[in-house]
Amino acid sequence: MGDRELTDMQAAFVEEYLIDLNATQAAIRAGYKNASYGRELRTKTHVKEAIARRRAKRQQRTEVTQDMVIEGLLKEARRDGEDSSHGARVGAWKALGKHVGMFVEQSEGEMTIRIIRDASDG
Repeated sequence: MGDRELTDMQAAFVEEYLIDLNATQAAIRAGYKNASYGRELRTKTHVKEAIARRRAKRQQRTEVTQDMVIEGLLKEARRDGEDSSHGARVGAWKALGKHVGMFVEQSEGEMTIRIIRDASDG
């Protein structure tokens, strides 16, 4: 267990993040004003550890392993024939791509930059 305790908002972020693994949306749902803070939260050791602990508990409770999910997604992605669905195949490939880190989560934000010019610059 990490040395630091989670704040109430960080704990809310962990719960929200486990819903869809979307840090930006989890930050918004947890009440953070700056949605891009979700990415930063995921890098904090104590938050990462809390996410890992919650995932492990859920895996034990549901008896569903990551390997089982990946196998099911791969089976759906490769499915062909009359009973197959193009949308399901695309969704499965997207989920597999996200799992292997092919898609980078992006968020938009605003930044104000103030440029100060030194009078000696000419």
